[in-house]
Amino acid sequence: MNDLRLALRQLAKSPGFTAVAVLTLAVGIAATASLFTVVKGLLFDPLPYPEPQQLVQAWTKDRERMFEYAPLSNGTFSDLQERASCFAALGAFTIERFNLGGDRPDSVEGARCTPGVFQALQVPPLHGRWFTRDDEAGNSTAVVVLSHALWQQRFASDPACVGRAIRIDGRDYTIVGVMPSQFELLTSWTRRRPLALWTLLALSPAARERGNWWLGSVARLKPGVTLAQATEDVRRVAEDVKKSVAAADPRRTFWLMPLGREVGGIPALRVSVLLGAGWALLALAAQNVAGMMLARGVSRQTEIAVRLALGASRWRIVRQLLAECLLLCMLAAGCGLLLTLWSLDALAAHLPAEVMPRSGLVLDGGTVGCIVVLVAIVTQMVGLTPALLAAKTDVVTGLKESGGGTGGQRTQRKLRSLVIGQIAIALLLVSVAMQLSATYRAMLVSSRPVRSEEIFTAGVSVRGPNYSRAARSALTERFIANVAALPGVRAAGVVSQLPFNGGQTTTVLIDAEVFDRTQRQRWVQSTQVSVGFFSAFGTAALRGRLLTRDEERTNHH
Repeated sequence: MNDLRLALRQLAKSPGFTAVAVLTLAVGIAATASLFTVVKGLLFDPLPYPEPQQLVQAWTKDRERMFEYAPLSNGTFSDLQERASCFAALGAFTIERFNLGGDRPDSVEGARCTPGVFQALQVPPLHGRWFTRDDEAGNSTAVVVLSHALWQQRFASDPACVGRAIRIDGRDYTIVGVMPSQFELLTSWTRRRPLALWTLLALSPAARERGNWWLGSVARLKPGVTLAQATEDVRRVAEDVKKSVAAADPRRTFWLMPLGREVGGIPALRVSVLLGAGWALLALAAQNVAGMMLARGVSRQTEIAVRLALGASRWRIVRQLLAECLLLCMLAAGCGLLLTLWSLDALAAHLPAEVMPRSGLVLDGGTVGCIVVLVAIVTQMVGLTPALLAAKTDVVTGLKESGGGTGGQRTQRKLRSLVIGQIAIALLLVSVAMQLSATYRAMLVSSRPVRSEEIFTAGVSVRGPNYSRAARSALTERFIANVAALPGVRAAGVVSQLPFNGGQTTTVLIDAEVFDRTQRQRWVQSTQVSVGFFSAFGTAALRGRLLTRDEERTNHH
């Protein structure tokens, strides 16, 4: 306490130095703590399911390429469903847009899924039931489970709606269940995409098509089965399929990803690049303050020499200087805490929704603990070296320098060396921070290569028994013409799947190539577009030409 009181008096004598040092450290601490909050929220945000650690997603993966993985196909899903022994439940789903009929027609986003999806998630319905194997095996597959929001909007929260019919895509579906308000189908495909309803996805056992990867999955491991054991089991399945199924691609295996890591891990990885820039900023702040402490220690050589001459031990000098540094860091932590609160609001306003935790940005015990750890690290970075160097002050040299002469010149040389070293390290750290920030910006911009502020989208699903192929084409042409005629619209088009939202994944063969399952396959995501789509997105052809109206009218491939 005596050391802290003396340190407070010493810092009070230099208010300018104290204010600059505290503010510098506070900015570095706040930047790192706020970004740590984002990463922690993404990685440790619990999934709203019972025993979420047992939930995984299954993918097909190239055996030789670490990061080349794809969804499941009909055939690969059936392989896992029939041959894997590690799953208590396994389900598949695909995201679609549905048209709701009735007095208030609407277009909503939902999912078609197998009964295994609800069995894996184990969230009981608020009313009614889930899909069952009987639904899947029988002829009456027109069943639907409603979200809580759609149930409130369409049926005014009436529990008696279960068993009634709802018009979807021109067909009557029987409502068999209503999910609770907090239920979400959380996967890498559906994160930040609220779904309004779920219909039954009935996959025919005879449909073993393997070249079209379009099925998302969610699975629950059996009690006591670890991820390593499950991974070994699905690899065994892949080997069995490779040997017994002639149409199987021998280069592909299965890969399991914990659902929590899948939902939050990829966004956390994107923000971790920015967190690295925050650490570089903190290191820069600590280095700047350390340079200030070193310069201040050189200017206090006479004071330290007098203390040593009066009998103070060198450990006593080190302890006193560390107490000053600790007090600086404590003051900086308090200011950093206030700046963190402000920066969390700023991050919430500016970070893309794709990298925001579901529960928001909250200053909790983890963030406060992060600040405490940062203060401990910064104290060591800032205070130890200046304190040790100051403790090595020679008493005779220090007392001589108080009278000027060559000693004062020596001090000036030391100060100049400190400034040069500080500038060199500062430039290095600034360069690192700029590179990391530029990398993060490039990661965001790379997925948005068009000027989207002038592009507006709308979801329309033209489905149902009343819409033949000719009727759909006529409606599409009329729709495009009416939109293009609106004031201020320069171009309009339609697309089966908006860019950056995935698409149908399939293998392709070019020219006279022949499919060979022993060779590496070329796979792409494909969508169908109208002629005006590229003009609406402001996209020009890199080579060749774009689609023409004649090709559109004749459906020329």
